[in-house]
Amino acid sequence: MGFIEMITLRRNQFGFEFNCPACAGAIHIFHTTVPLPTGDVWTWDGDIDAPTFSPSLRVIYKSARENVVSGVCHLFVRAGVLSFCGDSTHGLAGKELPVRVEP
Repeated sequence: MGFIEMITLRRNQFGFEFNCPACAGAIHIFHTTVPLPTGDVWTWDGDIDAPTFSPSLRVIYKSARENVVSGVCHLFVRAGVLSFCGDSTHGLAGKELPVRVEP
């Protein structure tokens, strides 16, 4: 995994998305405008340069055949810093990266 200078959140029809460097570029989405079917929705503080989203985002990967958890990506975005939680199962667990919202 190479050096990552900045993660950019892009607006989409659901809220904000980004390519997660810890998950091989998989797209993770903060649903701020359209809730998930479970009703989950995130808040954004409106700051483009140092955004905060709440609550945390936790993506659970499961194997299709066995329905067994194969990985977890758990993170917070607070004041422009993306913090990967210790329960993440990838190499960036416990690490922090700068983040901004695409203007």
